[in-house]
Amino acid sequence: MMLRFVAGRPVSQVTEDYLSWVCERLKAEGKKALLLVWDNAAWHVSKRVRAWIEAHNTKARAEDGVRIVACFLP
Repeated sequence: MMLRFVAGRPVSQVTEDYLSWVCERLKAEGKKALLLVWDNAAWHVSKRVRAWIEAHNTKARAEDGVRIVACFLP
């Protein structure tokens, strides 16, 4: 489990930066996937973050990077 604290509101850009940071750390450890269990907070379910995850996963597949698997709570 990794935690990272930021100042200010957790907007989409902050979420994207956090996910990128986590994936870099996991890749350095030789991991292939990140499983996210998320609630329905606005910055988790935003169209921008979902599009970023999709683009990230496309790139990760092509470059043998860390994929993100997002599981949203009901």
